[in-house]
Order: sequence, then structure tokens, then C-alpha cells
Amino acid sequence: MRPKCTSWSAVSLLAATLVLSGCGKSDSGAAVAESRLGPDGVDVAAVQKAFESASPSFRFALDDAFRIINAGAYTDAIPALQKLAENPKATPEQKQALTELVQKLKTLLASRPAP
Repeated sequence: MRPKCTSWSAVSLLAATLVLSGCGKSDSGAAVAESRLGPDGVDVAAVQKAFESASPSFRFALDDAFRIINAGAYTDAIPALQKLAENPKATPEQKQALTELVQKLKTLLASRPAP
């Protein structure tokens, strides 16, 4: 005769495995949505890719600039992005991506009607 606690343990282990197997799945739709920020849907995917392996301090400054872009305050975001691009520790790929993003923001600002 087998003890009942063994079968309950097996069932519990199986249930825990099934629950945990669903965790950690990424939603590719969320990643796409996060690559477009602000009221104009500014595409920041190239900058995100260039900074994937950046230091935490770089990531923090970039995330701060992204929050500003997301709020639609492009004139405030441009100096922050330019400062990142001028950092001597920035790679050529990072500088290029930041420069292109700054240009996109300037173009969007120029196309807005005057207040």
C-alpha cells in the first residue's frame, strides 16, 4: 500500500510545474508597442537595440529621455539625447542611433502648427 502523501506530492509538483511554465513568456506585441513612444508614435527601436548592452547609468539616462518623449515633450528630450550622444563612452552605433532619433524629433517639431 502506497502512502497517500506521495500521490498528493506528485500532483502538487505537476501543478506547480504547469503554473511556472507559463511564467516568463514575452509578449512580442508589448515589445513592438514599447518601441513607439509619445503621441506621434516615435520609433525608438534602433536606439533600444544600440543600448541593449549599455551600462546601467546609460540605460537610466536613456529611459529618462524615453519618458520625456512618451509625454510628447520633444523639446525637452532633444538636449538629453544629445548629451548621451556626446558622451565619450557612447559607441559609434549608439551615437548614430541617438542622432537619428534627435533628427526625427526635430522633424516632428517642425511639422507641428505654431501655438
